[in-house]
This record gives sequence, C-alpha cells and structure tokens, in this order.
Amino acid sequence: MRWAAANYDIPDSGDAASLAGYIERDSYDDCYRPTIMVRALADGFDDEAMVAHIAKPHLASLCASIVWPIAIATPSGTAMVIRETTDRQSPLALNSTARASAFPC
Repeated sequence: MRWAAANYDIPDSGDAASLAGYIERDSYDDCYRPTIMVRALADGFDDEAMVAHIAKPHLASLCASIVWPIAIATPSGTAMVIRETTDRQSPLALNSTARASAFPC
C-alpha cells in the first residue's frame, strides 16, 4: 500500500481502510494485508445477478416496443432462475413471475 502510494502519487489511505476492517497493518513488517472481510465481499458477488443488472434497461425498451413479456433466466444447478422480467410492464403477461423464481430444466 505504501509502495503504491509513493509510486503512483496516491494518498496513503491504509488507516481508513484498516478502520473499516478490510485491511490490517502488520506491526512486525509494517505491511498491509487483506482481512477475512475482503473474502466476504468476493463471496457475495453474483455474476448472474450482473446479467440482470445489465439487461434490465434493454428488456424494458424491448417490452415497450413488442408489448410481450420478457424474462432473463440463468442456470442454477438443474434449474433456471428468473433474474429479471417485464411481467409487470406487459398487459399480455398472464401471471407475474417473481424474480429469483426457479424452474426445473
């Protein structure tokens, strides 16, 4: 952290990150290391949810132009999980499918 701060003109914010619990400073060698909280951040990341986030504005505009309901699903084990749907926007939707609903393949 100090090397990056010195070589890239970045303020040394190690103490603020240390207070947040994401890194800790080793008093023995004066180095910063990630804590277990960093792992918790990485484990919480969901690639499939990112697909829905990216597709949502495109689904809304497509649904507005074709009127039919649209859904994006991704595989999850032996099922498909609905990540995003336009059921609430389309008058042609018979049932409103909830996001995160799983359907067997």
